[in-house]
Amino acid sequence: MSRLLLKKTSETIPKEDFEHLDHNAKLNISTNQYAGKIEFKDQFARLEEANDLSLEKFIPAAQSIARFSCFIIAKNEARKIGDVIKAVRDLADEVVVIDSSSTDGTQQIAEDLGARVIFNEWPGYGSQKRFGEEQCRNDWVLNLDGDEVLSEELRAEIRALFANGRPSLSLYQINIVAVPPFGNGRPWHLNAVKRIRLYDRRVVRFPDHPTWDAIAFPKDGEFGVLKGIVKHYWMKDFEQQVAKMNAYTTALAEAVPPKSMSSLTLRLFFGFPFDFFRAFILRGHIVGGRYGFAVAMLYAFSRMMRTVKMMERRWRVNA
Repeated sequence: MSRLLLKKTSETIPKEDFEHLDHNAKLNISTNQYAGKIEFKDQFARLEEANDLSLEKFIPAAQSIARFSCFIIAKNEARKIGDVIKAVRDLADEVVVIDSSSTDGTQQIAEDLGARVIFNEWPGYGSQKRFGEEQCRNDWVLNLDGDEVLSEELRAEIRALFANGRPSLSLYQINIVAVPPFGNGRPWHLNAVKRIRLYDRRVVRFPDHPTWDAIAFPKDGEFGVLKGIVKHYWMKDFEQQVAKMNAYTTALAEAVPPKSMSSLTLRLFFGFPFDFFRAFILRGHIVGGRYGFAVAMLYAFSRMMRTVKMMERRWRVNA
């Protein structure tokens, strides 16, 4: 039986087995078994020299793989996890899904699409992302949530960024734009959230925090800005979002430093209209029309929920 020698290792596999592997598996063999310091063309040239393989069969796909890992935080994201992975799997060297007890088949969808799924009991928002960073085999990482899909423009930018090796800067800002579940389906561009999501983990990390999951922008301003967007399908419907905000406000009320009862009372009576204005006007929910109005109301209500839960926290302590 002819055998395909994997250079840089002592392992071999039958050539017939290699030919029957699917496209992603072939690429995984090449990237997993090599030290990562040889150009893709040189890797396959070495394989061709040993086994007379067709170079043209592998080079186009191999050149599309950039040397970064993508890690995705997910729980019950079967609705969108497939689209998230499909949009990034031909760019990243690996896709890692950190799942915390999904019950809707998220794990199976991710595995079927070639992602490596790792279970980790939910430790908090920032803490889960920090755990995800540590599971990646590359220092350059891209972070996504299980409902965030790369746009075609952003895919092209990321591909170009890694086309000639390591990017010139250590971290890049990405605009995350909400896409409503109803209406015309266009992103609410006025509602963009700016976050560092593509970065070298040796330079910055996510905070180990139960509720805060954003990387701090450097004070010296040394970061790149990508123009393409991440489409954030953040809510399925009102029922799902109300449940999500209920859990999040509970975590916030427990994590933030205690506030005085007088300040909480002021927030309770006067905070709602200001929070609605912030969401509907300043954050751009106005572009969503009637549904945007409803979502802005929900945001203001969630802020009120947090205030009430913080008051309840003080009452329990004083009881």
